Order: sequence, then structure tokens, then C-alpha cells
Amino acid sequence: TPTTKKFLSFAQSYLMHEEHDAFCDYLVENLLFKLLGQTVASIEDHYVSKAKSWIEKHLAMPIDINKLSQVCHLSSSQLQRRFKRSTGQSLAEYWRHKRMLKAQQLLVSEHLSIETVAYEIGYENLPAFSRRFSQTFGMTPSQWREMMLTAKTMRAQNNTLTLLTC
Repeated sequence: TPTTKKFLSFAQSYLMHEEHDAFCDYLVENLLFKLLGQTVASIEDHYVSKAKSWIEKHLAMPIDINKLSQVCHLSSSQLQRRFKRSTGQSLAEYWRHKRMLKAQQLLVSEHLSIETVAYEIGYENLPAFSRRFSQTFGMTPSQWREMMLTAKTMRAQNNTLTLLTC
């Protein structure tokens, strides 16, 4: 990364000087390890990328970690460990969160009922969908839709007023 390159340049010039302070050496070394650790952690695991891609394409399916691990050619425990290490979330948490984000997108559409949105993302039970949505976003799906449609209307009105005043 650019930050790592700048630090390496600094470290090289620091080490070129003959006099070194032990404490400064310690700080430079720790900073180097921290930056390199972040760089390595930011390189995403190929299997995790494959799992994320598959999840995106199959959001409406029930969560089946065994099926996903077969697709990724890993054991389910290995895939879950790698996924958690890479994303900080379990596969199930990630899957549920992606479903809820998709629900938010679908709810902006006025022509889809909330029940249809729930079904589109894999929920056959409307109360379970509403509960999960409320837990995730702090409001019901209908409150979310109302808020988004109100904002959309206000933007349209604002754009109309801007055009009229020009």
C-alpha cells in the first residue's frame, strides 16, 4: 500500500543513520509489523471471495453451509473459520445481513408488497421477516418504505423547485 511504501522509505532512511535509540528501533519495528499485518489481512482469501459471490447469487435460498463448502471445495469448518477471520462475521450472519440489505433495496419499489419482498429474499414467514428487519435496522419494513418514499418525494419536489427558480 502507499502507506506501507512511505513507511518503508522512512525506515530505510532511519536505519541509514549510524546512531540508533533502542526505544525508537522498537517503535519502528512494531509499526512495520502492524502495517504488514494490515496489508496481509486486507488481501482477501480466494475461498471467501468465492463464498461471497455464491451467497450474492443465492440470497433467497435457505442458508446451507454444507452446500456452500462443497462449492468452495473446503470442509464446512475450514470455510467458516476462513470466512470469520476474513470478514469478522460468521457465514450465517453475513448471509442474513446481505438478505436484509437486499430487502431494503426492494422495499424502495412501490409496486412490491412487503410480503413479496420477504419471499424474494427467502422468507416464507412475514412476521419472521419483519422481526429480523426490525432487529437489523431498528424499524419495521413498512416504516423503512414510508421513510424512503417520503425522502424520494421530497427530493423530487426539491428538484422541481430548483428548476422553477432557475
